Amino acid sequence: MPTFSHHGLRLLLAGAFVLFSPSLAQCESIEDAVKKIKDRVELYLKSEGQNQLLIETFKAAKSSPNVNTKLFENQIREALKAGGLVTIQTQEDVVAGEVNWSLKGVMSVEVVGDVTETRVTLELLDGEERPLTSFNSFYQEREAEDALAQAKEEGTTPPSKPQINDRKLPEVKIDVPQDVPSLVGTNVDVQTPVQALLKGNVDVPAPKADTPEKTQELAKATADVRAIAQKTITAAIKSPSFHRLTNSEISASADSKFTMKISKSRNPDGPFQDAEVVDLNGRAFVRLQEGDYFRVHVVNRNSFDVGLELLLDGINSLHFAENKGTRESGKWFIAAESSGVVDGWFKKLGPGGITKFMISAEPDGVAASLGLNSGIGKIQANFYMALPVNRNTPLPIFVAASSKGAVAQGPPANFGGGLVKRDFSSGIPLACITVLHTHPEPSDVP
Repeated sequence: MPTFSHHGLRLLLAGAFVLFSPSLAQCESIEDAVKKIKDRVELYLKSEGQNQLLIETFKAAKSSPNVNTKLFENQIREALKAGGLVTIQTQEDVVAGEVNWSLKGVMSVEVVGDVTETRVTLELLDGEERPLTSFNSFYQEREAEDALAQAKEEGTTPPSKPQINDRKLPEVKIDVPQDVPSLVGTNVDVQTPVQALLKGNVDVPAPKADTPEKTQELAKATADVRAIAQKTITAAIKSPSFHRLTNSEISASADSKFTMKISKSRNPDGPFQDAEVVDLNGRAFVRLQEGDYFRVHVVNRNSFDVGLELLLDGINSLHFAENKGTRESGKWFIAAESSGVVDGWFKKLGPGGITKFMISAEPDGVAASLGLNSGIGKIQANFYMALPVNRNTPLPIFVAASSKGAVAQGPPANFGGGLVKRDFSSGIPLACITVLHTHPEPSDVP
């Protein structure tokens, strides 16, 4: 059964590969924030003799309707599951009246100068929906302990002991530049301004750090790339826009080398028709109705290969892959000067290996496992560099400015060709394209 198609698109199976990056001190990543919340929730539940928790749907603050709450919420859920100390409850437990405690979250986006911050405010409640204010105090105490330990490790002046306020809700702040685009659905072309800075393509080799002078040169170059990327991303969030190539195909800017369009059909096997894009105050919007099947078409017009991270309401389209490497990779491979189509949630190669993307008001097998309706409201394509697996290949300056990467293999799907293995960056994206759509409301029946 066709699952994904067209020239050059392959599924990536990831291993581990770390790329150089100067320290991003004082910045907190999604990974940092998730670990902090997971550790403190586990400790508090253990201290209170609890081992079950319902993760409720995280909300977006009214000032930040486009923040990807589901991405962060799902990572919290997965981290607690993996920890093995807490049983994550489901909506079935809610209906059965068996939920004791629940965790809620509200997310907002704030722009401070050239820095975009995503803030997550947490609240723990008991079975009667009453706030557990002792958790607030517990969280603040752990914050104070961590700050004291950090000051001791760094040899700096210890912070003064904070005044504990059990009414103050716990909050984490995510401000690492490469995590912002995934959390804040936007259209941004990072590649073009970076190339203007470098006076060349983004795949220009990074300076070799084999002397103190060259090490300093590399550190400055990567810092400059990150700074212009951060400034560009923040500007795109402040003033959303996109470039229209046709009524249905868009890019982040007129100069961007990446495009995306959505096609839809009432039949899972088509025929599919391109969905017209409407401009809503600088944001791209397509009309999808309940019962519509849809496909995501992307094009890479660069002279180098890229990895595609396709997010649906913040959830990676490879989230359900049986292979651990595939899940961790989270990217599709698109060769230079080629295009690709993704039409469903990937699980495995072969028959029954994919669940078609469909708009539905009622949770299906895919959506129910994530605690959300399958009628997602945001389709986001993030593009990253992908390099041949050759240790003699010079590391591009753009990749050097990213925080991490992975080695990946891509087996063929319904097209010819052998396995494709690449090193691809997963830090700062070259570009992001986001399309919004509404989804139908579920019924009131539990």
